[in-house]
Amino acid sequence: MTSKSPIVQKLDEIQGRLVALLKPVGFARKGRAFRRETECGIFQIIALQAGRFELGPPLPDPVKYLRPDHYGEFTVNIGVHVAEMFERTNPPHNSKRVIDDSHCDIRTRLSGITDNDDQWWSLIEDCDDVADDIGALLLHVGIPFLERFRSRE
Repeated sequence: MTSKSPIVQKLDEIQGRLVALLKPVGFARKGRAFRRETECGIFQIIALQAGRFELGPPLPDPVKYLRPDHYGEFTVNIGVHVAEMFERTNPPHNSKRVIDDSHCDIRTRLSGITDNDDQWWSLIEDCDDVADDIGALLLHVGIPFLERFRSRE
């Protein structure tokens, strides 16, 4: 059995702290995402997206614009999945498949609601501060955004 990298351990720690915040408001954890069903077929998703694998040595300036290197960082995606909308715009899928943020027709980054910048948080810095910042953003901005989409109305 391989041990988890320090970056994965820190993301696990942050996610663990978010469980305590999101569980009382009805979200259940599945993998790197939290979801709650507000109405039959309507799921609200909050997902932690880790940066992809390390690209290697620092990239030369012209190449940096092709794909930013977010290794050691993560962002928060939020979305709403409405079954009928998804079925109309996508091929049939296995109904037992876990719904994640890629299945959401209404979706954005948490930072997109606050200031429209694409924010990635470091997994190298102090996790307590990062978890507190994200928790506050979710409580004051993210969850109120999702509340607007609790029903089909």
